Amino acid sequence: MHFIATHVVLADVEGQPFFRKDLPAPMRLGDTLRLEARLLRKHNRRTEELRLQGEFKIVEVAFDGHARTRQVLKIEAKGLSPSWRAIRNGPLEVSKLGPARAPKTVVE
Repeated sequence: MHFIATHVVLADVEGQPFFRKDLPAPMRLGDTLRLEARLLRKHNRRTEELRLQGEFKIVEVAFDGHARTRQVLKIEAKGLSPSWRAIRNGPLEVSKLGPARAPKTVVE
């Protein structure tokens, strides 16, 4: 089995995000993929995640013009299409200063 770098584009998600993955080549129109992935983005000062779990169907296959060894796949979810969800940001780490050190002073 021959694996090549692949751009996977999510056709049914807002903004059509993409990610890179090594997949067997060539993939055919109508093939199904089982994916588990998590994408993160910053949107309007919020952190959002997109969880991909389940089966996806290939709706378009192309090859990159610059790198002929890279395929571009557009996929759609077989069930409910995934959507971006807001997640909580962790607390900001506040840097703490260490104790001040000064030479001892002699008081007379």
